Amino acid sequence: MYLHLSRNLSIHAGDVVAIVNLSGRQGRSVCQHCGLPLVAVDGIPEKAWRCLVVTGKQVFALPVTGETVVRRYQKCLHPARYVFKNV
Repeated sequence: MYLHLSRNLSIHAGDVVAIVNLSGRQGRSVCQHCGLPLVAVDGIPEKAWRCLVVTGKQVFALPVTGETVVRRYQKCLHPARYVFKNV
């Protein structure tokens, strides 16, 4: 299953190591401690970062909260719960 980070970017859900909420301007310092390359999804500026998705190879900065990403992640793990029949 794939976790959709934006309209144009998806990652394998099994590659996710951590989802980190950000408050204030701590984004770059968190990334420096990881020692992994950073991808600002859709080129968003640092002040718009709300969470980081960490994989074994990269860190993705997103403009949505960690809670939103966790909900998307849970849908990847249990896809049958979110299948809707034609109404």
